[in-house]
Amino acid sequence: MEISKPVLEAAANSMINGSIEQQQDAVNFFSAWQNTNGVLIDAVRILADPEISENLRFFISCVVLYSIDSWFRYERSALDEIKNIIFHLTFQPNEEISLNHAQNLSNSNVHLAMKKIDNNRIKDKLDQIIAKILFNEWPENWADFLPQLKQFLTMKNESHTIHVFMILSYFLKLLDNSTKITLKRRIVVTSYFMQQIPDVLSIVLENLFSPGIIHSFLEFSEAFCAVIGHNPEMAINFSSFLFTNFAVIDDYAEQALKSIAILFSPNIFLAHLIQPMVSLIVQRESSNISMESSFHQFSCLFLKNFMKIIIPYITENNSPTEILNNQENFSNTNNLSNLQKIFQTSLVLAPRDEFCESFWNLWNEVLEVFVSSNSPQFQQLISPLLPLVVTTFYELLPCSSQLSRLISPLTASSFKSLMKIIPQETLSFIMNQPPNLSLCFAVGLARNNELFPKLGQIIESSINSTDLNVISAVLYSISRNTCLLQSQELLIQALQQLTFTFLYQNSDSDFHATVLFALNHVASAVPDVITRNKQFIDLLFDCASPIKLNKDNFSRLCRILAKVILSTPPQAKSEYIERLTNIATIPLMSGDLHLIIVGAQAAWSISSISILGSYIISKQLWAPLLNAMKYIRESAQSSQLSTNSAEQLSSQFSDLISVFASSVRSAPFSLCRKVIDKFIHLVSTVTGHDTVILDAFNMMYQIHRGLDDYRDNFAQIFVQRMAGNPQQSFFEFFTIAGLKDHEENVVVGGACASLPNPDILISKSATYLLREIISRKKDPQFLIHWQPHIIRAVFASLFDELHKEMIVHLIKVLFSIYKKHIRNSTLNPFIDQLVVEAISESVGDADVSMHFAVSLRSFANSKNEFVQLIKDFLLAYGRLNPLEIKLFDESVTKETSCTVALIRAEIPGDSGSTIQNEDEYVTQYS
Repeated sequence: MEISKPVLEAAANSMINGSIEQQQDAVNFFSAWQNTNGVLIDAVRILADPEISENLRFFISCVVLYSIDSWFRYERSALDEIKNIIFHLTFQPNEEISLNHAQNLSNSNVHLAMKKIDNNRIKDKLDQIIAKILFNEWPENWADFLPQLKQFLTMKNESHTIHVFMILSYFLKLLDNSTKITLKRRIVVTSYFMQQIPDVLSIVLENLFSPGIIHSFLEFSEAFCAVIGHNPEMAINFSSFLFTNFAVIDDYAEQALKSIAILFSPNIFLAHLIQPMVSLIVQRESSNISMESSFHQFSCLFLKNFMKIIIPYITENNSPTEILNNQENFSNTNNLSNLQKIFQTSLVLAPRDEFCESFWNLWNEVLEVFVSSNSPQFQQLISPLLPLVVTTFYELLPCSSQLSRLISPLTASSFKSLMKIIPQETLSFIMNQPPNLSLCFAVGLARNNELFPKLGQIIESSINSTDLNVISAVLYSISRNTCLLQSQELLIQALQQLTFTFLYQNSDSDFHATVLFALNHVASAVPDVITRNKQFIDLLFDCASPIKLNKDNFSRLCRILAKVILSTPPQAKSEYIERLTNIATIPLMSGDLHLIIVGAQAAWSISSISILGSYIISKQLWAPLLNAMKYIRESAQSSQLSTNSAEQLSSQFSDLISVFASSVRSAPFSLCRKVIDKFIHLVSTVTGHDTVILDAFNMMYQIHRGLDDYRDNFAQIFVQRMAGNPQQSFFEFFTIAGLKDHEENVVVGGACASLPNPDILISKSATYLLREIISRKKDPQFLIHWQPHIIRAVFASLFDELHKEMIVHLIKVLFSIYKKHIRNSTLNPFIDQLVVEAISESVGDADVSMHFAVSLRSFANSKNEFVQLIKDFLLAYGRLNPLEIKLFDESVTKETSCTVALIRAEIPGDSGSTIQNEDEYVTQYS
């Protein structure tokens, strides 16, 4: 391909100013070039040209950054040339250093760009490029790099200093996250860096002379904290340095505290920060200066982490070494006061205008410990704060809600614990408050009959309001007091009036939603409150229209009606069932694609409720659903359909499949067998819907074991179709249906290959299937044949960043192998070698690998110890992250992102269902 400055300039211009097609052509051009031989050295030489445009220089820097992945394909002379050019461009060194560099470049025939680079995006790319070079070269081939950086720091040049800290930041992130380094080398390089870095840090404070430098240093600090997190001594020293010098300054507090928070771990609690935190709080209070919100977030995180050791810490039941891992201990009366001060600050600084999850996380745990703990010291610590807890909770309730629901169940759980600790004090406080938003939510949470007078005041003062927040709060207070709803006509009338005003008469979807959230809670808890009044039910039916309500609210109302109809009197039940199902069946039978969508949505809402006997409603939907599927299948066979129409039909068909499976799940098999037969016959000839069809069969098969006759047919079809790319439904099928010998290679092999899948749901399904198969299989040859593949797949997933949530699931797969060997009395050193082969490449040390493998076998009798051993191993040797470097990411605007969407649209994929079951969480105190 032709590479010249005019061609490159034209491509760069197209990336910025071209149409979507021109942008795509330019992306293809740069992508093709960056994959050619020698692109790295060619791109670096062009980057040094002082005459190219800023736009082209930026895109060339992207190409260089990407191409460094092929660093070791180049000769040493070329690598030195690349390194020196980039270093020169980044630091623009003085004349003497330039001459030295020029001597190194004497054979390159490159004119070094003396033009100063002011573009921050290019500067940032250069920092990343040097960090990647450093990752490949240091310390073996660039031993003087850190001394060079230290020299730049001493120059007291702002640009140089910022470059230094950003380069170190990117380097540490690579060291911590890259997959292109063994665990052993990672430890060795990190250890060597830690030995060298004190010389650099020793001159940090005297060089932090501008905001830009300080922010770049704090960027470095964040990456540095991620690396030193397993070194308690260094974590303590560096966190003290950051807190003392930066966390106390408002402009830098957020970055500094974010870095310190990274250091929290199961073994590092940062107790030494208690005294500095209290000193800062006292200083600000005495000066009447408000604290930053970042400090509140940090104090909540600090206390939440500290709760793990707070009981032994304040009771001195253990030695300081056992408790704090050699951290400084303040276990005395003064320390109790200091801790109390920080807890108090977490209450005082809690934001009153936005939801703060860290606050509720902290206080939910504090109050739960208070309820369950018998520690007098802990009660002594928290009891003086309880009046402040009550008032703070009360003030935070409005911003902890969304319409007529709480944002998080933590709020309700915290309030519940508070009511257990000081019930009368809390009720007295609520009784003395005037009607307002906080009072509405507090009355709803307290659910105490003594508060009925307050509830009456709320209704009287707010029933005629037109403010959405007020109406939402009133609805919450009424709908959560279900006991009073059953006995107090005033509350029922208020609920009906609010429904009539804001659901029937109002056209605002937010008002609709807040009413329906409240009604949904009532329908789940006390449906007879709704059904005892025929006019009220009629009102709800009148509102159940996709014309009047938006899609989500229409689904909510259908679901509410389905919940309450079963509690209606027998003489009226049939009429209501017909009225409800007609909302779905008439559109489904219409032969109109747009109406079928409405019918499918209503049918899903009706059939998705989990109430005993609900099949008497959903059975009315079976024939219309099958009819709609037949119509769409026939429509999809038309050759005159556009691409968009075909995709829409495919999506509708998937939705109908999901709805049908949901509709038969609660029915007796004798009642639904014939219609299931028709369904299976209908979908068995359809292609492109494998995942959703198998999902539907799994749902039905779990409940109706009479479907065994279809098991082999489905296995044969979907093993063939999905073997190359197994989905979650694939593994769920064989977990439910069991595995036959002739299916073993495809299914177990697919499960092993899917363990490292970036889709956690697929990975989790694969782990569960493997555990089930290992446990069920009685043939010893199965384990002999498959354990090497399974062990390798497990460790491949354990050593990447994608599967943090999967660690325990993956370890359980490994443990099931050892457990099977113990049962069969076949556990022997042969399995050690399999483990070594699976981990030695990543660990980079055969002796360490073998020691770990032997230890695993030793702990195989204890599941907890086995799991903890692997966790400790991962902690000691680090978790690896796949680092995705996206070319030209900064250049993608709203317009250019359309290009990505067009590319993705070209990738064929299985049609999945778009229907979801949206329902509010229902807990005792939701």
